[in-house]
Amino acid sequence: IGTLYQPSNLTDNALSKTSLGFGADDLINIIKEEFAPLSIDKDSLYKFPQRTVINDNGSFNVETNFALADFNVPFWYLKEDYKLNSNITSNLKWIEFRGNNKAERRTRAFLKQLMMMMRNKVLLNGGSLDETEIVWFYPSSMPTFRRKQLETAWTVFYERYFGNHRKLYKLSESFAPFYYYYHKEGVKPHDRPAVNIDIGGGTTDIVIYKSETPILLSSFRFAANSIFGDGYGYTSNDNGFVQKYEPIIKNSLSNTSAKNLLSIYDSIKQKTNNSIELCEFFFSIEENKIIKDNRITLSFSKLLSEDNDLKLVFVFFYSAIIYHVANLMKTKNLPIPQFITFSGNGSKLIKIASGGKDLSTLKDFTKVIFNDVYGSQENISMEFRMFDNPKEITCKGGLECKDYSKFEALEKEILNVLIGIDKTSTIPSAELKYNQIENENIKNQVKAEVFSFIDTFFGYNSKFNFFENFGINPKNLEKYKLLLKENVANDLVSGIKEKISEANDNVEINIEETLFFYPLKGCINKLANQIHNDNK
Repeated sequence: IGTLYQPSNLTDNALSKTSLGFGADDLINIIKEEFAPLSIDKDSLYKFPQRTVINDNGSFNVETNFALADFNVPFWYLKEDYKLNSNITSNLKWIEFRGNNKAERRTRAFLKQLMMMMRNKVLLNGGSLDETEIVWFYPSSMPTFRRKQLETAWTVFYERYFGNHRKLYKLSESFAPFYYYYHKEGVKPHDRPAVNIDIGGGTTDIVIYKSETPILLSSFRFAANSIFGDGYGYTSNDNGFVQKYEPIIKNSLSNTSAKNLLSIYDSIKQKTNNSIELCEFFFSIEENKIIKDNRITLSFSKLLSEDNDLKLVFVFFYSAIIYHVANLMKTKNLPIPQFITFSGNGSKLIKIASGGKDLSTLKDFTKVIFNDVYGSQENISMEFRMFDNPKEITCKGGLECKDYSKFEALEKEILNVLIGIDKTSTIPSAELKYNQIENENIKNQVKAEVFSFIDTFFGYNSKFNFFENFGINPKNLEKYKLLLKENVANDLVSGIKEKISEANDNVEINIEETLFFYPLKGCINKLANQIHNDNK
């Protein structure tokens, strides 16, 4: 998978131009589309971090298949149009294996290719396979059986390519980011605690630290995909972000030298019509080397930061997380945090809510939420930390950990779930199984708690004016408050059914995450769509 040389821009261009006599473009395309790019580095079109997506032709043999023969990691995905018969599968970390052997093979192939590339990288740089340590990360909200499936695959491939030296470690991605901030950014919560909020695509993980020790962990499926996804059963035709920005971005690209990128978008829409993938494409544009090389100014993040209508969605999303964290901390008799740190690729959305890199306004708003939940009037000090490339923080923080073995047991000890039926009931203090959630009383309690948050959120407008501080258009705020309440009960049931399905219909297990965010995933989708329709 390595050509043993790094081509220059000159050779790249020469190999791709039939006018210079090579005349075999498909042979060049097949290298990147079926194997690995000639060069992968931070200044290239192809770089790490890389999304968990795999490419195959859709008709591989389930029993006998090979990475880099039947599958490859498509470093070109969302960056270039592809010519060959490619079938893309995304979200491999969460894809359902049950009754789907192809899904399992695709996930294993992704891990296998990564391990092959790491092995070759070590050898090409004169390293020792015997001395190579590998740390892999998993979300805290990932079910144990799913984690074990991935652990088995990591172990098999580690032993195959590096040998049985037992230098393979695992760590919850909830814990890792904080240790970078602690050791490199002066986050020393010796007086009051620190909260790390790790926002990914599918999950948000919350870990609270006192000094260097994690003392409380919580995780829930309310993250970036909840904003840009299609709620419960909708499509991009009902997605406010896609409907508003598709014509804007397509028109902007069509008038530039990067107009060929439009074929990538059209292909994604034709094959999946998945709003998450379409919005991923919008975000990928600003990092695309073609855009940068041609000095084209087109940034989805910037467009969203300046959108005074849809900005409400991001502030609502952020407020829901902070409100939940504040209630959880208050229930556990913890003081208001001294530090709030952010990690995960989804934490970039925080900058959209704040309107840019300056997070001071959002920090002041966070104080308002904490003071409201705690019933305090004190102007307490609070510091924010966010890394420019938040996806890298997990890896860099993981390198600062010294004893990986202690975290798995610690994870179980400090896991707490604020159920969402009121502001104080938590697991493990209280017990609640999934088959008990169907109880109408439980559902009504969750509904009441969500209604309470919605009322509280819009009430913050009188304490921290949304227009003055965030630029949010105030015209329809009362209308949107009523809209958010319309389908809470139905969206709660949809969220419960989705979770039970993921648990293989095992309703006898204790609930693993708060119920608070299940309805919000649905109503936030409807909010974005309504805002778009109101401002066409």
